[in-house]
Amino acid sequence: MSFLDRQNFLLRRLHSLTGVVPVGAFLVEHFLTNSFALGGEESYNEKVAFLTSLPYLYVIEALFIFLPIIFHGLLGMWIVFSAEVSVARHRYLRNWLYFFQRVSGVFLVVYITVHVWTTRFAGEENLFRLMEHKLSSPGWMWFYIAGVTAATFHFANGLWGFMVTWGITVSPRAQRWSTYACAGVFLAMTFVGVNALLAFTGDAVTFLQK
Repeated sequence: MSFLDRQNFLLRRLHSLTGVVPVGAFLVEHFLTNSFALGGEESYNEKVAFLTSLPYLYVIEALFIFLPIIFHGLLGMWIVFSAEVSVARHRYLRNWLYFFQRVSGVFLVVYITVHVWTTRFAGEENLFRLMEHKLSSPGWMWFYIAGVTAATFHFANGLWGFMVTWGITVSPRAQRWSTYACAGVFLAMTFVGVNALLAFTGDAVTFLQK
């Protein structure tokens, strides 16, 4: 047996945990930061400037963002290509969700790589203008909407699996209610994420702002 097979139980627990903390927590923070675009260019760039001026920024990014995402993504790829998916034989909701969890994970590896490379390492100081220019292209906009939707689905469905894996929701009734709750998380986060994208083009919904 390979190392991954021998440590399968521990690695899957760590994969589940990192998907919620810190990766899931960062996703929530990232969406909220992007939502400052609702206030316009100055509001958004001020928030970005504050975050990029944090002490020990590179250490924080490495330990709490990049390394956990890389670990979660690489281990996720191993899980995807070593698992058996049987949606053709067993067309249950949970089986389909299991299938789309794997599909969204593969797409997110591509999406996150492109997103980070074209923003974090683009060398552009005015990120609002950068995103405004990118999202003015329908192709980029739909790519980002697909990425946001894949990320929110992957997180929300992974949150359901996290609660089962760690013994938080054991009974069928608890798992049923957690399904509803995670569906709510998916819808709420998708709205926030997509609305933040639309803010860069001036098409966002703003009636929920104070």
